[in-house]
Amino acid sequence: MKNNAGLLVRICAFLVDIFIVSFVAALISMPFIDQDNSQKISNEVTEIVEKFSKHEISMETYISELTPLVYQNDRSNGITTLFMIVLSILYFVVYQFYTKQTIGKRIFKIKIDSNDKELTMNQMVIRGLVINSILITLVSFIFVIFADEDIYFMANMTLNGLNYLILLISSIMIIIRKDRRGLHDIICNTKVVKC
Repeated sequence: MKNNAGLLVRICAFLVDIFIVSFVAALISMPFIDQDNSQKISNEVTEIVEKFSKHEISMETYISELTPLVYQNDRSNGITTLFMIVLSILYFVVYQFYTKQTIGKRIFKIKIDSNDKELTMNQMVIRGLVINSILITLVSFIFVIFADEDIYFMANMTLNGLNYLILLISSIMIIIRKDRRGLHDIICNTKVVKC
């Protein structure tokens, strides 16, 4: 059990990996994004947030003004989300299955192992869906395509809350459990170990 990786090193590796995937997704999708429209929406969101933080508008007004902007922004940047989903599957599932590491894990000298026999693709798929937010991002992407802005906004807030809850529970489990396994490790019967 003392060979199992702790929370801090896992978070550092994860941050490196998220930066890599996000950077590549943004780079690939850049030609498909209307930068002027994105900047316009971003400025409007900033203005609404400032008004709310200065108590110039109520919570109800804040949500009613923010909802269409978030929806427009997420729809116009849907291609980036699609690339994030595809790259996350390729990086966190496929690449990690064959190497047992991501670039972040390699830098911090940790790897994924199965808790019993050999690591399987099923373990990596379920692990990626749970801890790398692939499932939540995919469901959110489906909502932005098919739902109206009010339903999307509520679904997106709920999904983000669920995502943070999963990350929090997993982090607490890694800290307090002797075997340093998070929720995703237990579900997939995996562990993260020092190389």
